[in-house]
Amino acid sequence: MNSNSVSSLKKIIEIGGQLNDKLITGIGYMQTAQFKMYNNKPGEAELNFEKALKLLPQNNEYTSLAWNDRGYNAGLTSDVQKQTEYYLKALELAETNKDKSTAAMAYSNLGVLYGTLNQQEKAIDAAKKAIALREELNDNWGLTYSYCNLSEMYLKSNLAEAEKYANLCIKAAER
Repeated sequence: MNSNSVSSLKKIIEIGGQLNDKLITGIGYMQTAQFKMYNNKPGEAELNFEKALKLLPQNNEYTSLAWNDRGYNAGLTSDVQKQTEYYLKALELAETNKDKSTAAMAYSNLGVLYGTLNQQEKAIDAAKKAIALREELNDNWGLTYSYCNLSEMYLKSNLAEAEKYANLCIKAAER
């Protein structure tokens, strides 16, 4: 995104405010937070995630996505406690709202997080839950990541499983 994108995001927030529409305004803040996060400004992103989550309704897929991305953002500052808390909140909302796509993302992110914390059993369990959801959704793009992540997790303990999931990763990427 460039400066035009930033002004577009500000415009979304402005229009949402004029319409007194919390959902539109919340989405504007969430997208601003994502922009800041992906441009390595986690502090600014966090402020926008806070604003977004005050406005977004709990029964909305954007809310669970905002919590998931907020978890990723917390990881940028190595705040493992908040990262875990935010991913779990995203997962809870996604499951409550039957939002399988965000639930898969949250499980995948939790798997990677648990892996970095050397909690292999929890990492593998979360990764397999992400895979099950992504297979159900026919999400080949997401499956590529999940299979590769699981392959990497197995490298420390089971080379046959690591190879199996590496091959599945390749097949998903080819699709």
